[in-house]
Amino acid sequence: MPSVPPVPPVLAFDVRFESELNSNVVADSTEVIRDAYSPAMPVGVLPGALVIRFSPSRADRVLDRAQAAHEESGRWELSVFADVTRATENSEDLLARLLAAAKLHGIVLQNNKYYWRCTHAAELLGLGFTFAKGGTPDERPEHWNVELGDSPTIDDVRRFLEPFTQYRRPVMDERMDM
Repeated sequence: MPSVPPVPPVLAFDVRFESELNSNVVADSTEVIRDAYSPAMPVGVLPGALVIRFSPSRADRVLDRAQAAHEESGRWELSVFADVTRATENSEDLLARLLAAAKLHGIVLQNNKYYWRCTHAAELLGLGFTFAKGGTPDERPEHWNVELGDSPTIDDVRRFLEPFTQYRRPVMDERMDM
């Protein structure tokens, strides 16, 4: 499989989302996501975004999770958290913010010693996957659903899992207590 070339850092003010709600350039990716929000509609994650996910890790169980989502929403999708660094953040701050968003979304971090990390959303986009917002009013700006397509197979799930690397979750600190 060809490797995906590194994606240069993406600055939020270089991004323009065309939508009925907002066609202006904004300086904060959180504002972009909120303004471009449309239920269950691919609105686009920034290609340079860090993407994290949690258990399960086995392909058959990940497919089971996507099946459960399909039964609930009609879409074959998997939950992830993704964003780019803000002007005042470094990569550790971004990771802390994504972990805090996961916690607020209902992930029990203490039960998840590990998380999986994909350095650039472009890797998943390059494999043909799309990112969409779930459509719930309380959805965190950092939360995304990666859509696997119609009737995905175990091979599709393995392709989704390939760009992710397992990491041990850092010790909780005040940055994760949003």
